[in-house]
Amino acid sequence: MTITKWLRRASVPGLLGLAAVATAGPASAQTFAYGAIVVYATQAVQSAATVMTASKTTTITELAPAGVIPATSTNITLTLPGGFTFNNTPTVSCAPGTTSTCSITATPSPVGSSSFTFTVQYSATAAGTASVISITATGAPPSAFTFTNATVLQTPTPAVLAIKAASSDPNWVVTGGASSGFAFSISALNFFAAGPTTPLFGTLVIDVGTGGLGKQFIQGAGSNPDTLLADLGGLTLGTVAGTTAADGFTAFAFGGSLTSITLAGNFNGIASAYLAPQSSNAVTTCAASAPAGSFPGVVTPTGISFASVPVATTAGTAQEVCITASGTALIGANPAAPTAKAAVGSFAPQATAFGALDLYNYNGTVQQILYSGAFATYPLFERITNNTGGTLTTVVAVQPDTGAGGVATLTPIPGNTNVLIPAGTIITGSGVALDSTSRVSLLFLTKGAISVNGGGGPNAAVSVDQFVINPNGSISVWGGGSAP
Repeated sequence: MTITKWLRRASVPGLLGLAAVATAGPASAQTFAYGAIVVYATQAVQSAATVMTASKTTTITELAPAGVIPATSTNITLTLPGGFTFNNTPTVSCAPGTTSTCSITATPSPVGSSSFTFTVQYSATAAGTASVISITATGAPPSAFTFTNATVLQTPTPAVLAIKAASSDPNWVVTGGASSGFAFSISALNFFAAGPTTPLFGTLVIDVGTGGLGKQFIQGAGSNPDTLLADLGGLTLGTVAGTTAADGFTAFAFGGSLTSITLAGNFNGIASAYLAPQSSNAVTTCAASAPAGSFPGVVTPTGISFASVPVATTAGTAQEVCITASGTALIGANPAAPTAKAAVGSFAPQATAFGALDLYNYNGTVQQILYSGAFATYPLFERITNNTGGTLTTVVAVQPDTGAGGVATLTPIPGNTNVLIPAGTIITGSGVALDSTSRVSLLFLTKGAISVNGGGGPNAAVSVDQFVINPNGSISVWGGGSAP
């Protein structure tokens, strides 16, 4: 969170400007004494009425020109950000310098207006310390400012909203610090660092060997067995400290609000999922049966959603993300970690966590024939060469151009042998229903190193080539291969 950075970055220029102008020539500068910037919770602004107040105390310091100056006057105007209006009349005072005088002329009330103009009369008999004019908008209720257009903060503001000052006298040249940080908004919902998880990150794979056939996981270091259960790690959702409610000074809290958490990724082959609360962020692992107090998930091929998860007022308790494969369908790989998002009710924005969960891929080699199919005139064949000394198990994911995909597990191929398989046989074995184009892609998964269409030649452990037999009997290589 960058609130501290904002305050630090804002305050230094104002102080430097004050020191420089006090000894400057005929020009003057306007500087602001930076108070605490109000950090609104975006969710609080969204749920509030159209008229809201902001608690803010801002002191604006005007430095009059130094030198001999006859009695003159200038109008100084303060302008609030769009949608904000003054809720009371700021207190304006003037402190004369060592050789200068100043006074404030009574001004009309700015209540209900977005600008406030007052007149300063000043003079100087000789060069010396310049006059200092202070304008204070008190922040205690009733608050200094009101905004009647709540949409100004209903989405996170990219920068701090500021009050601006300008003078009608050309001698009052604004050389720096002409605006004061006022307020901004951020989402009060955030993912924090989760508690430790077991097994450790980076040990989860989809097993394409004879045990898993791409339908089971292996997790953890060493020779662990195939399993349908996988632990993706922990998520901790809580309320961002320092955010305020709509009144601008009360700490924001979601209270009894519940959130929805959604994971985005490839969840083909996943049958169920749940969030398991960790006890005091202690190390935990997933169990085959969801423990008491866990939150079940709704699984789709592209996401998992969990409903009615409470939002902690602090960093909270980590929730372990547990998924279970069906054991009958090929598990989709997530070479990039699934993204987690959370929202409370219909309020935006969502909290997003990148890289908090574990990624996983196949533990063998993935190669793809990008264009294949079951064609009558130009029948296609897959030539698989096993140059290893052991039996080869190959799993083929078949994806048609339209419709659901399927998986075919080929007959094990003995070491140092070759097989020629019609593409149509693989497609039929996958259970895929073809459309009128009969086009598919074939994803070959195997434990050994693999090359496609002769890419590795005789030195490759396993090769997959696709051929077409033309009507004249000639044979051509047809179909490209790619490796992730």
